[in-house]
Amino acid sequence: MDSKEISNALLTPPAMFGWDRIKVVLVGTLILSIMMKFTWASWWVTIFIRLFFIAMMQLAVYGIVERWPKRLPRWVARWVLQIAAVAIVVPFAAALAYTLTTIGDPVPWYQVQAKLDGCGQMIGAGLLFSPWIAMSALYRHINGQAQRQALSFELERSELARDALDSRLRLLQAQVEPHFLFNTLANIRELVDSGSPQASTVLASLIAYLRAAVPNLSNAKTSLGQELELVRAYLELMHMRMPDRLQYAFHVDETALKVPCPPMTLLTLVENAVRHGIDPSEEGGQIEVSVQLKNDRCVAQVRDTGIGLSSDQQSKGLGTGLANLRERLHLVFADQAQLSLTALEPHGFLAEINFPVQQTTSTSYLSWEINMSSSRPTALIADDEPLLRSSLTRMLAQTWPELSIVAEARNGREAVEQYQAHKPTVCFLDVHMPGMTGIEAARQIGRGVHLVFVTAYSEYAVEAFTQGALDYLVKPVDPARLADTVARVRERIGSAQEAPDIENLLDKLEARLQKKAAPEPLRWIKAMVGQSLRMIPVADIDFLRSDEKYTLIAWRGEDGKPAEALIRSSLKELLDQLDATHFVQVHRSVVVNMNMVSHVMRGENETATVFMKGRTDKLPVSRSYLHHFKQM
Repeated sequence: MDSKEISNALLTPPAMFGWDRIKVVLVGTLILSIMMKFTWASWWVTIFIRLFFIAMMQLAVYGIVERWPKRLPRWVARWVLQIAAVAIVVPFAAALAYTLTTIGDPVPWYQVQAKLDGCGQMIGAGLLFSPWIAMSALYRHINGQAQRQALSFELERSELARDALDSRLRLLQAQVEPHFLFNTLANIRELVDSGSPQASTVLASLIAYLRAAVPNLSNAKTSLGQELELVRAYLELMHMRMPDRLQYAFHVDETALKVPCPPMTLLTLVENAVRHGIDPSEEGGQIEVSVQLKNDRCVAQVRDTGIGLSSDQQSKGLGTGLANLRERLHLVFADQAQLSLTALEPHGFLAEINFPVQQTTSTSYLSWEINMSSSRPTALIADDEPLLRSSLTRMLAQTWPELSIVAEARNGREAVEQYQAHKPTVCFLDVHMPGMTGIEAARQIGRGVHLVFVTAYSEYAVEAFTQGALDYLVKPVDPARLADTVARVRERIGSAQEAPDIENLLDKLEARLQKKAAPEPLRWIKAMVGQSLRMIPVADIDFLRSDEKYTLIAWRGEDGKPAEALIRSSLKELLDQLDATHFVQVHRSVVVNMNMVSHVMRGENETATVFMKGRTDKLPVSRSYLHHFKQM
């Protein structure tokens, strides 16, 4: 019970007909009825019932005055009203008890002298004993209130002391957290100013750190597992800053991961090792983090091979971070925790924390596992459009901050080469790329990598990927869909599942996509010629030319003479439906039937002109489409 519950108990009167009160009424009534039994002619049960009725009426009045009125003048004591009410109700209760127990008698009880004398004796007994019983009950109630009030004051004092301790802990914690954040932000600013390509990666790692750190900023306690997550994210950031000068390793007893500890405990030691040991050293060094359980105590060590403490630093004593850490440990563990600092030979430093273990089985702690054989997940993005590659990179930085994009590719051939060079964990492959497709690249990449296909197709492609149990993204990439895909891939990576053998799935997928992606070419085009609707065979078309909102169809009629008609379909819509082996786009506004081309004449500035058989039209060929006539 806390202080609020005790305060509520003090303000709330006890139950009017509580069992404790009923017991007092029963015992008093029983004793008094036995005493009257030897001098009264009435049956003992009748005596007991009358006395019990009178006592219950007194108890009811006692409880009513206890609750009402809620406020009394200062010069009126409630206990006085309660005793007076108990005495006043006795005559009325006795008269009512006699009336109820003599129903059916030929003569009213108040006309029978013996019964009238008996009623007077009960009134006298009630007036004699009831006030003293009420006084005794009041004394016990007031004494209990005093004890609860004292307990309430003690609990409030304890809670205030605990709040003061928590406030002091948070103040000390707040002095530590901004130090690391400001340093990291300053490093990112320098990377951005210098145009370093690492700026985005470092920022993604900072996001990963904050994602783990922010939920615990206001907590007075955390677990060593959560602390080690923060330390790992911090060391990854520092390793990006100085990859050639910082190495790190973890040696952790898995049974210690749920041990509670003050926030920023290990991070303070590691940051101190980086700042004062590794960073100032020209050669850099290694940091080893060790956490072990020994005889119901936890021993956490941070060892570095940096330059160690200089004589000037030793004379100044502990820095702000270590001084705050020592004070936080003292506030939480009193004298049961120790922080020791030892210089190592020939150079380096050892910081050790030793504190008692307070194991917890709370499921709120994050499950954390250290696996030094595994590194950060890496990815390859292959797409022939640079903007789409950049867009996917940005979205992955937000959805999967710890993922490192190690390579990009413009086509399937480059994707295979980049995979062999970097061996990424995940490959994001566009299905349709020039030259080698994403599916062909996936075959050459083979097993050992988690594949995510990116496609511009919609319903039928989604169905194909779903049936093949493959991960896919549809352009434009939806953030929610990307989050689901990332969650599945991360789950497979986290559970150490091997990438599935997808050779058969790729065969089925490719066949399905080709079947759906290659519809039968157009055979007829409908066009209005005068007042009649003409069905123009596509094989008879010479060329198509975009004319503002319409498309001009130039074909040969049944008599072989040139004819023209306008239709509302756009040139782009028609081009997607024409047979690509015969119809070729030679200009952004012109598509020609290669079977109807007479000759092509090269022009200036890498341009050309197409001449059609039996026509005087001269159709332009722009530089972008000159490759169709590369024999020229």
